[in-house]
Amino acid sequence: MPSVRLRSHMSGPIPGRGGRAVNESRDRIEQLLGHPLSDEQWTAVSAPLEPAAIVAGAGSGKTTVMAARIAWLVIEGHVPPDGVLGLTFTTKAAAELLSRSRRFLLAAQQRGWIDPEVMLEPAVSTYHAFAARLLVDHGVLVGIEPGAEVLAHGAREALAAQVVRGTVIPLADRGRAMSSVITAMLRLDDALAELDLDPSLALDDACALIDRLDALPKRQKIGDQMLEAARMRAALCGLVQEFREAKRSHQVLDFADQVRWALAIVRLSSDVRGDLRERYPCVLLDEYQDTSVAQRLLLQAAFGDGHPVTAVGDPCQAIYEWRGATVDNIDRFPVHFPRRVDGREMPAPRYSLADNRRSGPFILDLANHVAAPLRALHAGVEPLAAAATDRGRGRVRCALLPTVADETAWVADEIERLHDEHGAWRGIAVLARRAETLLDIDGVLRARGIPTHLVGVAGLLDVPVVAEVRAILEVLDDPTANASCLRLLEGPRWRLGPRDLAALGRLATADRGPSREPDDVDARLRAAILGTDPADLASLVEAIDRAAAGEGPDISPEARERLVALSAELAALRRHRDDPPAELISRVLRVTGLGVELALGPADEAADRARAMGAFRDLAAQFPVSVGGARSTLSGFLARLRDAEVFDSAPTLDDLPRGDAVVLMTIHKAKGLEFPHVLVPGCCDTVFPGGGRDRWPTNPHVVPWSLRDDAPPGLRDFPDPTGPTATTHKRFVEASTVMALAEERRLAYVAFTRAERTLAVSGHWWGPSQTTVRGPGEFLDEVHDWCTGGGGEVVEWAASPGDGAVNPLLAQRSAPWPHDPDAAARSARLRAAELVQQARAGDLDPVPLPDDEQAVVQSWDDVTERLVAEARAMRRPREVALPFALSASDLVRLHDDPAAYALDLARPMPRRPSRAARRGTALHEWIEGQYAVQTLFDLDELEGADDLAADLELERLREAFLRSPYAQRAPLAIEAPFAIMLGGRLIRGRIDAVFGDPHGRIEIVDWKSGGPGGLRDLQLGIYRVAWSEATGTPLDRIDASFVLVGSGDVVRPMQMPTRADLERILTGP
Repeated sequence: MPSVRLRSHMSGPIPGRGGRAVNESRDRIEQLLGHPLSDEQWTAVSAPLEPAAIVAGAGSGKTTVMAARIAWLVIEGHVPPDGVLGLTFTTKAAAELLSRSRRFLLAAQQRGWIDPEVMLEPAVSTYHAFAARLLVDHGVLVGIEPGAEVLAHGAREALAAQVVRGTVIPLADRGRAMSSVITAMLRLDDALAELDLDPSLALDDACALIDRLDALPKRQKIGDQMLEAARMRAALCGLVQEFREAKRSHQVLDFADQVRWALAIVRLSSDVRGDLRERYPCVLLDEYQDTSVAQRLLLQAAFGDGHPVTAVGDPCQAIYEWRGATVDNIDRFPVHFPRRVDGREMPAPRYSLADNRRSGPFILDLANHVAAPLRALHAGVEPLAAAATDRGRGRVRCALLPTVADETAWVADEIERLHDEHGAWRGIAVLARRAETLLDIDGVLRARGIPTHLVGVAGLLDVPVVAEVRAILEVLDDPTANASCLRLLEGPRWRLGPRDLAALGRLATADRGPSREPDDVDARLRAAILGTDPADLASLVEAIDRAAAGEGPDISPEARERLVALSAELAALRRHRDDPPAELISRVLRVTGLGVELALGPADEAADRARAMGAFRDLAAQFPVSVGGARSTLSGFLARLRDAEVFDSAPTLDDLPRGDAVVLMTIHKAKGLEFPHVLVPGCCDTVFPGGGRDRWPTNPHVVPWSLRDDAPPGLRDFPDPTGPTATTHKRFVEASTVMALAEERRLAYVAFTRAERTLAVSGHWWGPSQTTVRGPGEFLDEVHDWCTGGGGEVVEWAASPGDGAVNPLLAQRSAPWPHDPDAAARSARLRAAELVQQARAGDLDPVPLPDDEQAVVQSWDDVTERLVAEARAMRRPREVALPFALSASDLVRLHDDPAAYALDLARPMPRRPSRAARRGTALHEWIEGQYAVQTLFDLDELEGADDLAADLELERLREAFLRSPYAQRAPLAIEAPFAIMLGGRLIRGRIDAVFGDPHGRIEIVDWKSGGPGGLRDLQLGIYRVAWSEATGTPLDRIDASFVLVGSGDVVRPMQMPTRADLERILTGP
């Protein structure tokens, strides 16, 4: 890439900031945005290049402001595009910020406000990816190899289990189950890492507390509880030390380690700090209220001392304190990142964004009312003000129902009403505090035929077809997996009844004789501790084989026929038990016919089942070798699934997004989103707001406030030197409850401010199984009072059940067994088949239909005619509009096979990246790193990245590149983006590398990780034309080559297309 100096990328002379009229500068930015900025937005966009915080209220356009600030800084010549570092929390948010920034910069470049030779590439990534990149580049400084693996789902728990099982730390007298110890140890490890606390410091604190409590002449009950918790915390600290040592010895990391080690690197090396500050003269930190103490310390160490850092966030939306974030970071940003004025440190300024462009005024007024206590806690937060929009005043509704079932029905009614009013399901969202609330509502909505999109709630392992395949795997792996075998036997495929199951159970135990417990109590205790030898367990699988061979006289003929088929099926699968888990899953689907059944039923449900099974296979395929390099086995994979369930890290599965569906998600997942109509159910006492987080005095996995840098004053000093008492502990609990309520209030504020036009808030008195009433929570009460005061509508408000009332939902219920999950559909199919048979036999008398039913039948005929017409139309050739913007690869495919490209445009299908494609991507990332150019995303974020850790072919390619002459050359550009107009269309792409020689010639290089097959001269031709037009270099001075990295061969096409040749592909001859 041509060298870029500050201010050298402008199209003309650049005066100081006051040299050009402010109005002209503001007008340029507003032209890029396509709409005017408010005064407060312009103040934030054009702020001086110094540390500053922007407190951005909900719906105030913070992403637009950040992207506009990047454009303003570049246009004004303060920084080059690649001198901007933007950090945020999710890859989606990073992509959005990067996309907007590129769009604004490209528009500015096209208007001549930025030199056309400048590559418009800010560096934007997630906080964790930034830390991971530091580890890749400099990890050797702290003993971390660049190829250290990041532990995936379940792998971390598996290594933790190894540590706990092998420790010499006494745990038996702590009275905790092994799984409980493992979970507590991992939570403490996370907490210590997020707080940048060494386990030894927490261990010393626990030991000091133990000594203080032991020395008390008389302890109250809370003192005894704290002593037990402190002893357990001391043990956990020792386990954390052992766990961290195990991770180092195996060269593996978890996400918390990435920040922890990155911080150690930056603290250790002044060269790394200097390089970061020189490379990024401007830093933007998004969602700063959700950063942890360790992340803040990393950023302080890297970009402190007055470096221009802009933090954007909202303390009223700090909803992730439960996972290590601290709102203290944004509150104290002016002190943590002071500016330097005349050699003195001064608090950084704050800017405010309060103009909300999302919600109607009625909704904003309620949100401001609910957030008033939060504004009193946080400096610089202004009430939201309604900007001028066409979304109306907004509508607020609330309801309190007798039971949770009534509330669920009311929510469904509200959704149907909104659909009737607005004509679409899309735009309606249900946001809840708890996932189980969403699952109940989803079931009711689906029963009514309302399409839904459930986000991040449904457990993958709970999907029926996944659960059945998993049960088959369990039976193949362990003949004594009787629970899984029973699931198969009573499930929808085999459907054995109670009598046959009992007969099969008798057959399983027939040869074992009567079981007899030892008479001696000590002997019974020893037996309970030692467990049972698996060889002594009855096996339903063996009983199935025996029944198939004719044993078990009291098994019915129908059941025996099914058992014969099941026995043969399991025998066929058992021969492939040692196949890789993913391949075995595919074989199970083929042998059992479940693969065919995935496609049966309504299209949406079939798609959900197929995607769930695809996700399960992907999970098996991504199941890494165990720590230490052992081969992946079925037993190991199943054990990993069980660990994930025990440690509450089982994978979830989002429904397929549908074009017109109601969205259901937790409030935490809704952060940053907006919907025209929002319903917030479950706003009940003990549910929302719910109970607070675990408190450290009686929970050993929680770090004491006395060790925390972000401790509130009222909590740090407990217990006082005289020791804990019931009175002082009560005050501590009250102060903790106030803080917990503030966290819940932030969550309510986030939920309410997602709504544009409608906000409906509801609750209930009776939960599904509670014996005491719940009633309205504090936030629902506030909404109710607001509505009765004229701010909204109280739809229904049930009276309190009163003393002595009984939960009506606790009435005795019955259900048929075995359960048939497909009973309704099965009954409908049987009835339809019966009617068809009657019609064929002439036994079905025509019955005149009422007008309304005749209209339904006529609609069926109309739909059938349309489907037939659509099918005929699909067989006719049709034209497909060519999009305005194409990638270079699109242009190559259009030239090579226009029909196939047209088909892809008409029916786009996702393509799963192959291992070879991932290897190619990884090679490009690595080569880029060799030239010390900042990449946007870390390799660990790529799908299947864990496969690359052990990719020997990738390692061979890296070695081959280092032997090539290109490894010793300095490129002019790496991964250079381009955009050119050809034939009236925008062609975008990215050039792998550009080199120059002493004679002024240019060589464009495209790295290839594979062989010579599939090379397209046209691709290099596009790159030549793009580079020529971007830099003004004549085409005849530009060469282009494919470099086959593996073999070292260089392929140079003899003849390449000109601009006219390329345009003819788009416009025709």
